[in-house]
Amino acid sequence: MGYDKSCKLSQVNIAILILKKAYGINADVRKQLTNHLSARLGYTYTHIDATPTRKANRDGYVPKHAVNAGLDYNDAKWDAHLDIRGIINRPGTADNVFPRKTYWLADISANYRARKCNCIWSYQ
Repeated sequence: MGYDKSCKLSQVNIAILILKKAYGINADVRKQLTNHLSARLGYTYTHIDATPTRKANRDGYVPKHAVNAGLDYNDAKWDAHLDIRGIINRPGTADNVFPRKTYWLADISANYRARKCNCIWSYQ
């Protein structure tokens, strides 16, 4: 597979959910940047109506917005991954349930294949 310098995205996915009491959208794009490097970006919006016993978004446990981004490197012996996730507007059931309403997480991992289909180490 050769490297394509065009601006076309490798993959675009969009899902829309509409129910009586909940609705949302999820979209993600993926792009092969080089023969070994690919990138991805995703966004999710979720709204769940309040009920007589719960606040919106299941008492604030379900975030209104989520963002995901990542880079993946793959070759014959190595693969490495960087994933970044943003959780936005997740307040919880009462004030100060979560230390922050919005937070970001980053995960990094790498694998080396000494032989075909074997993994020596991984860190996350």
